[in-house]
Amino acid sequence: MRTHTLCLSAALSITTLSLAEDWPRWRGVKQDDISSETNLLKDLPAAGPSKVWVNEDVGLGYSSFAVAQGVIYTMGARDAVEYVIALDEKTGKEKWSTEVGALLTNGWGNGPRGTPTVDGDKVYAVAGKGNLVCLNAADGKLVWNKQEHCCHWRLQRKRPHQVRVERSFSISRTSI
Repeated sequence: MRTHTLCLSAALSITTLSLAEDWPRWRGVKQDDISSETNLLKDLPAAGPSKVWVNEDVGLGYSSFAVAQGVIYTMGARDAVEYVIALDEKTGKEKWSTEVGALLTNGWGNGPRGTPTVDGDKVYAVAGKGNLVCLNAADGKLVWNKQEHCCHWRLQRKRPHQVRVERSFSISRTSI
C-alpha cells in the first residue's frame, strides 16, 4: 500500500504561490504537461529545495493534484473510504474532504486513481469504483453523483465552465 505525503517545495517557482498559474486538472491547463510559468529555477540549490509545508494526511492511493484559485485538490483513501480533499496551497492545511465512495482494492495497489478536475466553482472527480461526483469547490458539498460499475469515465474540460463527460465500456470476450 502506498500513502501520499504531499510536500510543497520552494523550488517549484521563484514567484509567490498566489501568483502561480492554475493547474486545474491532470496534466495541466491544456492537458499537455506544459506550464507557461516563467522565472522557474534552472538549478536546485546544493542543499536541496526548502520545504514550504508537509501534509501527511491525504491518504492512500495514486491520485495526482489539481490547483485552482489557491486550493490544491487531490483524492485519497482513509480507512475504507475514498475522499476528494482540498488543501490550502499556502499552508497545506485541509479545507474540506468529501466522501466519494468505498475503497477500491485490487492486486495493483488500493485507493483512487483519478485526479480531480476544477472548472469555475465546481470540482469533478471519479472514485476508484466508478462513482462520478460534482462538488462545490468552496466547501466540498455534493452537487450530484452518478454511479456506474460497468464503465470508465473520462472528464475533459473543453472551455471554461464546460466539462465534457464521456463513458467507455469494457467488454471482455472469452473464447472456448
